[in-house]
Amino acid sequence: EARGLDYSAQYRLDFDNGSALDIRLLASKALEQTILVGTARNERNLAGMVGGGGFLPDYTPAPEWTANLIVGYSRGAFAVTTQGHYISESLLDKVTPFIGPDDPRYNPGLVNSIIDNTVSSHFTQNVNVAYDFELRGGQQAQLWMNVNNIWDEDPPYSQGSTGGANGAYYDILGRAYRLGVGSPF
Repeated sequence: EARGLDYSAQYRLDFDNGSALDIRLLASKALEQTILVGTARNERNLAGMVGGGGFLPDYTPAPEWTANLIVGYSRGAFAVTTQGHYISESLLDKVTPFIGPDDPRYNPGLVNSIIDNTVSSHFTQNVNVAYDFELRGGQQAQLWMNVNNIWDEDPPYSQGSTGGANGAYYDILGRAYRLGVGSPF
């Protein structure tokens, strides 16, 4: 069983010179994500967990909060858009469940005790620049450049299968550049 809330807000501001500013916010809050674990069928609420689910799990954990803020500016044939992606602080594991020193049940002698069961909040930003132009014969085309993770933020350790990071939530490539030309045909 899973429950959560999704939020969306959008605003457009048109200027007298023909340019426009677009702002869009998308956010999700995981309230509950209940699964049954093991042969004892123990119930666990995974809302707020970002650690990997182990080898071939039949569930995908969800951080408590995720948010995307997209801001775009366009004027004539030119457009620039930036996207900020946020993931709230979460727990590494709620299935076992691991117990950190902040929990009164913590005992270094227990196999499920861990020094730190938290994954810090994380923010990445992308930017895209595009220019529309006309080819010979009147066909439209667009030249674009995209930089993902412009600040080259490393993902936090989250028990994932790619360098210890959960690729479902975190950018595992680092800064990446793309350049392209597109045209309908």
